[in-house]
Amino acid sequence: MGRKCEIETTDEELMEWIKSKKTCKELRADSYAFYQRCIKRGLNVHFPGKHKKKKDKWTDEELIEWCKSFQTRKSMREADYSRYLMILKRELKQHLPPKMTRCGNTVGQIKEKKKREPKEPKTPKKVDESTPEEKKWMKMYNGMDYGDGNILCGRCLEIKPKKKGLICYTCAKVIVSNNSKGLDTNKFNVKDYFVNTKITDGGKVFYIGTRVDERTQDYLTKLGYGFMFKEEYSV
Repeated sequence: MGRKCEIETTDEELMEWIKSKKTCKELRADSYAFYQRCIKRGLNVHFPGKHKKKKDKWTDEELIEWCKSFQTRKSMREADYSRYLMILKRELKQHLPPKMTRCGNTVGQIKEKKKREPKEPKTPKKVDESTPEEKKWMKMYNGMDYGDGNILCGRCLEIKPKKKGLICYTCAKVIVSNNSKGLDTNKFNVKDYFVNTKITDGGKVFYIGTRVDERTQDYLTKLGYGFMFKEEYSV
């Protein structure tokens, strides 16, 4: 009997029955047999509120505008992950911010290397060919270069033609000779070891060069600095 009843009811009649109700609850309450029959025949897709496409929550334009308010994809996902997925689903990826590396660079971007400006050639340093002994003389005897080919010799304190350094050729020969004999090279009254020294005594300051006047020498000798001078004061 049930099989006969099922056959006698056509799909058109069931469709009209579905349209006469507003909810599935009303369908079941009115005739649960018809309700099951509709499911068996695949007519349940026409049930009220069933299998209807939900209205989209956002339009494409709204999603694109939303993309523009972010600089990174990470910040978009953190703000609204469902909206982010909707953008991917609708093939709107071209409006997403570019992918970034951990260093903050755009993925796939090739940075142009800055062209280094050619460095100016360094001025070659003047090679000091002076021997250790000559350097010692230059430090001891402070001469002056006039820049016109003449110098004030630091030893004899006379203007002489420039040969090498700030010591004239004659004094250089004397220095070499005296060094070989173990003698002082300074021609004035201060011993070589004490040339260019500074003495502070009793609030007074004395700058000792290659020579000291006789009065100053006598004064410093009385203070106990006589060991700095040669036995005879002779210019």
